[in-house]
This record gives sequence, structure tokens and C-alpha cells, in this order.
Amino acid sequence: MKNDKPTIISDTTPVDTNIIDNNCESYHGVRGSGDKKKTFTIRVYPFGDYQLRCQESCSKIIQDVYGINDLNKKTSNKTQIKNNSKANEELNNCFGHLGHCPLTTLKYINYGKSFLTDSLHTIYGGGFKRLMQLLFDRKYRKQEWSLFKKINHIDELLSHIKIPSTTQRRFRSIKLMSKFKASEFRTLFHFGIPIIVRCVPKQTQKMLLSFLTAINLASSEYITYETIDLVKELLYYFVEQYQNIFGLRHMTSNIHSLLHVSESLKYIGPLWMYSTFSYEGIDKDFINTVHGTVHFAKQLIRQHVLFRDAIVRHRNFSYPLSLFTFNEQLLNRKQSLVHYQTIIDG
Repeated sequence: MKNDKPTIISDTTPVDTNIIDNNCESYHGVRGSGDKKKTFTIRVYPFGDYQLRCQESCSKIIQDVYGINDLNKKTSNKTQIKNNSKANEELNNCFGHLGHCPLTTLKYINYGKSFLTDSLHTIYGGGFKRLMQLLFDRKYRKQEWSLFKKINHIDELLSHIKIPSTTQRRFRSIKLMSKFKASEFRTLFHFGIPIIVRCVPKQTQKMLLSFLTAINLASSEYITYETIDLVKELLYYFVEQYQNIFGLRHMTSNIHSLLHVSESLKYIGPLWMYSTFSYEGIDKDFINTVHGTVHFAKQLIRQHVLFRDAIVRHRNFSYPLSLFTFNEQLLNRKQSLVHYQTIIDG
């Protein structure tokens, strides 16, 4: 499975991107039939009250992980490691942790409260993407909640939607959903749900509309305590109905993480304030500044420092025009020399 950046930072397995509470359980299922019948075990997050992880509980988990890793290093026989049921059971109880999270070395880090809900990975490219897969993916076409047979009709309706000119990317046909970017899921979420709700049962309609309303409120310019409470209530309803409709099998970490959106609103503010949409593509620019394979980490750090300082200091009247223009091109912003002149005149 492809590693995702948040799992690398938190030092967890890719199938367990939620690292802030203890609501994870193991789900044992069966797929296929006859000779092709296979059993599988996945992690699921049942709807219900959750308890945020604290520093102490996370430290205990990491100690267990390191203890098991040391045990495996001392055991040279791979077959013996595989058959070590005690070690396997303990690893399973660690809920996907591989080791120490580097961020916990920061002075004011709090394992339960310092991880925010990112709208790109958790909402549009996470929970909503999973919801669309369940509704339109071919492998779920026999499920009673599937809209696979209505794809052509829904595509026809979606094609008539007028998207604002300020929208960066319009969504493509639902048939190409496997190739969607997160920005396409975002556009489909805000402009396509009113079309999709026409084709689903009443219970699913309420679920989708509660999701849409909650995220629109969470993305408002200003957030009040009343808004936070309403977002919490709407998303709790959505997650509960999601489990009732699609079953425990599909209660992934991204769906469960929606229950934490209200906490992010409370601690920091609206979702747009800490969304990673603005940073998509910058990592590629950094990689292009690295030359050779020697000391590439130091090169990246140096380029990051220069990049950051350029953004902070470019408003100074003595900042070179040529360097300002280069930075604007690097950020792929449509700024003009008039904007530069306005800055230095101001």
C-alpha cells in the first residue's frame, strides 16, 4: 500500500491514519466464494463516544512497539517470528503504530489536541471520496445503496451545473472518479451533492445534506460557539447514519475523524485557515532544487529556509525585483509587476 505523508510523520502504518483516540477495533470479514473465499482483518472505528489519547497512553504504546521490535531482532528464525502469537497479538493491540512520532519531541505538543483536521486529506480526499466510492464503484453495484446503475443519468445532470469562474478545477465524469484529484472531489462535494441527493433514498438524503451543511458551516469566514456545536451535531448524525447504511465494515479512520472536526474549529478556527490545498505542488518545487544525491536532506532544509525567508521579507521595499518575480513564479501565483509596485509604494 502506498505510504501517505501523515503516516510517515506520525510513524504509523498507512491503514491507520487516525492517531488521536482509542476507538479502533479489529474487523474480521470474508470476501469471495468457493475456492476463492478468503478471510481478512481490517481496522474499523465504530460510531460512539471516544476518548482522546494522552501523552502517557501513547508513550506506553511506543514502549510496547520498541519492546516487540527488540524481541524480533533477537529472533533470527523468520518462521519463529511469524508463529510468535504473543508478539503478533501485542502488535495488533498497538493499533498501527510503528515507533516514536518525531513531533512529540516538541515542547508543547499534545497527542490528542495538536493534530488538526485537514480538509484535503480527511474530508474531500478522505471521507467524501470513500462515500463516493461506495455509491458509484462497480464492486459495490449489488448493494442496495449503490448508485452504479444510475451513473449515466447522474453524469448527465452534473454536466449542466454551472461552476464559478473562480473554481480551480471542475470535476470530470463520475466514471473517471478513480482518477479524481482532491480539488475535483471538493468541487463535486459543494456543487454536485444537490444533484446526487435526488437519486438516493430519504435516509441517505438526510445523511448527505447533513455532511454538506456541516462542512459549509465549518468553512465559513467566521466561526461562533453556536456554529461549532451545530457542526458537531451534524457530523455526529452523519457518521452514525453512515454506519447504519453502509455497515461497520466501511467505518474507516477518515470517516471517524469527522467527529474531530468540531475540536479543530474550537482550537484553531475555520477549516480554510489550516488547509493543505495551498501547499499542493510545493514539494515538487523543493525536489527540483536538489542537485545530486549527496547531502540532499541538507539541501532541502537550506532551500526551505530560503523559500520561507523570501515569502516573509518580500514586502520590504529593498527586496530585489528579479528575486520577487522568481518567487512568484515558483509559487505559481498570477501576480504582476503592478502588484510589486503597489507593495513597495505602500
